[in-house]
Amino acid sequence: MSFQVELVKLQEWIRDQGLKVVVIFEGRDAAGKGASSSASPRG
Repeated sequence: MSFQVELVKLQEWIRDQGLKVVVIFEGRDAAGKGASSSASPRG
């Protein structure tokens, strides 16, 4: 399974549990520049 599918499954589980989570990804984007993105699911 793809990473995106696993993230969606995790998001659904977090929502079902009524939890609040902040996830931060750091790495390199397609242009080779440093990049970061974050997701913050809210209940």
